[in-house]
Amino acid sequence: MFTKAEALLTRIRGRARHLLVPPSRPPGAAPAEGTASDAAAATRPARTRPAAGRALAVAVAAAAATGSLLAVAGPAAAVSLAETYLGPGIAVEGPGNSLDYYYQTAPGTWHEQQVAAAGTTYSAPSLAQASTTTVIATEGPANSLRFYIQHVPGGAWQEKQVAALGTTFSAPSVAAVSNGSSWAIAAEGLNNSLMFYHQVFTLWAGQQAAAPNTTYSAPSLAETSLGLGIAAEGSGNSLDFYTQGTSGAWTAQQAAKPGTTYSAPSLAMLYTATGIAAEGPSNSLMFYTHANGPDTWHPQQLAIAGTTHSAPSLAQLAEPQRVGTFYYTVIAVQGPIGRFLDVYTKGPATALPWQVSVPGTFNSTWSAPSVTQVGGGTGVAAEGPNHTLNYYSQPAPYGTWTPQQVPGTGTYG
Repeated sequence: MFTKAEALLTRIRGRARHLLVPPSRPPGAAPAEGTASDAAAATRPARTRPAAGRALAVAVAAAAATGSLLAVAGPAAAVSLAETYLGPGIAVEGPGNSLDYYYQTAPGTWHEQQVAAAGTTYSAPSLAQASTTTVIATEGPANSLRFYIQHVPGGAWQEKQVAALGTTFSAPSVAAVSNGSSWAIAAEGLNNSLMFYHQVFTLWAGQQAAAPNTTYSAPSLAETSLGLGIAAEGSGNSLDFYTQGTSGAWTAQQAAKPGTTYSAPSLAMLYTATGIAAEGPSNSLMFYTHANGPDTWHPQQLAIAGTTHSAPSLAQLAEPQRVGTFYYTVIAVQGPIGRFLDVYTKGPATALPWQVSVPGTFNSTWSAPSVTQVGGGTGVAAEGPNHTLNYYSQPAPYGTWTPQQVPGTGTYG
């Protein structure tokens, strides 16, 4: 179990972004007006937290406890939303580094479960669903990797330690693979490496997908049209994409050059392409697509500087029609000053422009959001003020949003 100072650091990692410095800036850029002017706020250094880095982090936490910390840059807290067998489900880090799960049943009633007790969870969780099975992956105590599985909707959770202490240095990303018959997890490993874990029957096997000094964010894992893929922020604020071949080996390609990427990316399979969303320079929003088959990555700036203040969440929506299916691409982010929630939607035709809606009110969004398809519409979850948990539902693309505060102990990531 972590010391008091280390536990405090986990809170700092999630809160300092909102309270002290803008969520990202290109290296060397001056702090924005009204923020801390400490030199440390001017750049976002590479995050390397093993061994000596952990000791330094504890010292930083101790300094914060005495009020002497001027500026700390880091990723915002986040929640994870998925459509489950019963309806929308949300995983959050709860009070005291616990792990909580919320799920909704008809006619809109929310239920809360404590998946893991206090002192177990030290990252934003990652939630996934296949058939009636729900799973959650988190960073555990002392940089371990933990996996929780629920075989029956609303039933008990079983815990498994996937990787030992000192192996995991980011929020993980979990996904169903092999047509939903198995599970896989990606996470930042020791010395900014990229680690991939997959199930072998009931056991877990680890594989280094990328060498040390390659990975500087939490990764995003997904089945794509290019194969099983992982996206992560690379060195120099670049954007890297990895695909796994039939031999099991990983191949790297640079989706965007250095100086382009200032958040953990979000990866998804689109109807005719593979897509990645990330926060770009000066708090812009960038979207990258790679068409099915031989192609290169194509960048598009969806929102100008000053609009994007969190890691984005990307999803593909499918809306069945009498003949065929309409497909929509959706990206959710924490918006500009005022903590708004912004949702960008495009479709069904590729030629249509992106449209933005604002489901949340002023001061409604205090974390990176999570977006997914729920039923025939869109669902978004995010942390609200004072550790509340908010859920927004849209019955159909471009429809009216319905906000709801999820009852329970809330989120403490």
